[in-house]
Amino acid sequence: LAQAAAAEALLHQDEVATRVERTAIERLHVEDELEERGLETTDSQANFSWVSVGAPRDDRSAATAREHEAAVVRGLAKRGVIVRAGSDLGGPGWFRVTYGTRTENNRFLAALDQALAEAADT
Repeated sequence: LAQAAAAEALLHQDEVATRVERTAIERLHVEDELEERGLETTDSQANFSWVSVGAPRDDRSAATAREHEAAVVRGLAKRGVIVRAGSDLGGPGWFRVTYGTRTENNRFLAALDQALAEAADT
């Protein structure tokens, strides 16, 4: 199946280039928005990135980072936004988010604001 998809993509290079460009634009948009919120991201050339929501700092233990991450991930899920928890992938205090359309990305950012506020109250 993957080979068939790759072969088909080769026949439609213009569409592939458009998708790559749109993804890069959305990646920059989301990363800028996250930076404005004081959240750290990893460098990425892909359609996803890692976002820090509770990495251990001077006064945070790894356990606290995992708890904060879990609260944010739950808050996003409650709002219909699915991300991949970093603790599951060996990166406590982080989560993996995939970039989508501008509408999807703005929905993610709004849900993230709410989830972060909710997690701060716990």
